[in-house]
Amino acid sequence: MKLRLFPKIALVSILLATLPAAIVGWQTATLNRVHLENNILELHTNLASSLAGRIGFYLDAVTGKLRALIETLRMQGISSKAPLLAFLDSNNEFVSIAFLDPGGKELIKTVNGIYGDGGKLASHGADPVFRRFSAQMGQDNIEPRFGFFFRESQPRMKIYYPYDPGNLKRGSLSIVISLKDLWDDVIEEGAGLGGGGGRSVFLADESGRWIAHSDPAVMKKILESGPVDAQSHPLVAEALLARTVGSKQFKEADGRDAVGSYARVKWTGWVSAIEEPMESAYFPIYASRRRAFWVVIFSVLAAGLSAFWLAKGLSRPIFKLIAAARKVAENDFDQNVDIRSNDELGDLAETFNMMIWELRRYSELHVDRLIEEKTKTESVIFSIGDGLVMTDGAGKIEIMNQRAARAFLLEGASGASGNPWAWVGKNILEAVTDVQVKEMLRQAMAEQGSKASRDIRVQEGEAARHYQLSSERVVNPRSGKVLGVVTVVHDVTLERELDEMKDSFLHSITHDLRNPMTSIQGFIKFLIDQKSGPINDAQRTMLETMDRASARFLDMINDILDIAKMDAGKFEIKLRSFFLDDVLGNLEKIYQPMAERRRIELKFFWDAGQRPVAMTADEGLIERVTGNLIANALKFTPLEGHVRVHVRDLPERIEVSVEDSGPGIPEDSRRKVFEKFQQLANDNRQKSGTGLGLAISKYFVELHSGEIRVEAGEGGKGARFVFWIPKGLGT
Repeated sequence: MKLRLFPKIALVSILLATLPAAIVGWQTATLNRVHLENNILELHTNLASSLAGRIGFYLDAVTGKLRALIETLRMQGISSKAPLLAFLDSNNEFVSIAFLDPGGKELIKTVNGIYGDGGKLASHGADPVFRRFSAQMGQDNIEPRFGFFFRESQPRMKIYYPYDPGNLKRGSLSIVISLKDLWDDVIEEGAGLGGGGGRSVFLADESGRWIAHSDPAVMKKILESGPVDAQSHPLVAEALLARTVGSKQFKEADGRDAVGSYARVKWTGWVSAIEEPMESAYFPIYASRRRAFWVVIFSVLAAGLSAFWLAKGLSRPIFKLIAAARKVAENDFDQNVDIRSNDELGDLAETFNMMIWELRRYSELHVDRLIEEKTKTESVIFSIGDGLVMTDGAGKIEIMNQRAARAFLLEGASGASGNPWAWVGKNILEAVTDVQVKEMLRQAMAEQGSKASRDIRVQEGEAARHYQLSSERVVNPRSGKVLGVVTVVHDVTLERELDEMKDSFLHSITHDLRNPMTSIQGFIKFLIDQKSGPINDAQRTMLETMDRASARFLDMINDILDIAKMDAGKFEIKLRSFFLDDVLGNLEKIYQPMAERRRIELKFFWDAGQRPVAMTADEGLIERVTGNLIANALKFTPLEGHVRVHVRDLPERIEVSVEDSGPGIPEDSRRKVFEKFQQLANDNRQKSGTGLGLAISKYFVELHSGEIRVEAGEGGKGARFVFWIPKGLGT
């Protein structure tokens, strides 16, 4: 969409007025946001660490009292419960103390009377916490173990502490303490921190279960049903993997963004954490953004009003110039712009009037010359022997000679009357009826600088003519502007008829030669087997040479006949299941002697654990393809070289590669090697063969819906031919 001058001036003024303020405001808000976020996270971290420290300090005090008790018991013995009762009377947070044997059975137990717990002896052998504690009894340094539980909705902690009474076997102490006072302090502190902003404080045990929570609903559930599983909570999940304090931003279960911190409690491995919705935690940031937004809005409105009056005064004379320029673009040079102004706009109007006068003079001088040049160009186009058509970027015909119209069968179309000028201005994609020609023209118009070529066959009455079409998109090299698409139509009927006659003659004579060559081979075999009488060594050598030459000649005849079948589309494949290992074994027997004569190392490889390789294909054709590739590799590999055949059994296909250490194939010649009668000369010998082996191999592989390619060998030396056949053929 074209933007008018007045909005442009207004927009520039607004941007100049508001952009600096907006950038500064945004940077300030960003710095404030980062600073506030760091402060909030630091506050949360300090709160979580403080809570963890208080609990750790509390447990330090408990363990300190236990060490003092143990020292007292070691001096006075355990024959009397008096020291234990005195300890419990003076430390109300202790519920009970019991001596355990190594198996966890209580031997002596003393209960604080204010809790009303029974004094019946019990066994702790099934307690997982005791098991973890007893597992370290054989060590020198034994750490106490802590376990959390609720009794009658009251939080309690069980501590297993090592103790050696001296007159008994080495055992331990089971101490139960009440955490009610500590819990009340935690919940009260959490309620004070919450303050109405949604901030929560909670504790989770080493298994990731909530054991205290400042949210009354969650705490009620904990008191009624015991610890609540919270391993999926982001803070709990991360804290259980960490060993130090930390903080993070995360999403709550209801999808709201939140921020929080956590710390680990000494001795127990518990997690103390603070969480708060991001909306309340970052409220100052959001307020700062809103203030910046309204400042920018006010600046835009003020600048817009100022720009309106400025643009109004500048746009009127420019609109006059635009109206006059449009008339000039329509070849109306009788224009004069009258702008009375002493500034640059007045100078612009005067210069514009001078330009119109020069254009009027230039038009009058050069019209006749342009018409003359156009006539010469059309004479050349309509007199050349090839057809030619040019279209613009949209596909509309700009010029076309008679031969192009004849090739595109446009002469007999309605309204054409044999005159190609009748098609000028029409879309060539709509005028052309041949699908292949239409696709080639569409391809040439699609990509800048692309070339497209195609042969077409046109039926003109009872005779058929062949044309070769070449299209290229033409671009002005200086401006880069697309001028259109030029298509050249070359009549190749004579060349195609000569090719057909050559192919027909070649196929006919090779078919007639195959029967006598088969008979010659049979008689040579008859003589070699000495069925007509004995022969000497010299005669055998000559007969074997004749046998090899006739076999080679017969192979050439069969290749030519196969090409004829391929061209006629009459080649059929016979699918069956077989082992590729057997095929390669036969080929190894055939080509290993040839490799040894030339001192070439011929080896076959399989990936580890992939033998045997079963496949479904035409066994004879696969053997011919592989044999052709091995024979070519041996032919182009120098003495002391190597040829390697590698088989890979992939999930969806079977892949065979033949790599040699020969001179390799240039990259620009790799596609040509698969064309009929194409050969590449070796550095050590002249071209040999018919040049059909690789063309036939490519056809056989594609009959199996496979693919064959050639690439550089390992390290860029030699050549590697690779073909693959898909699995599941015939299913």
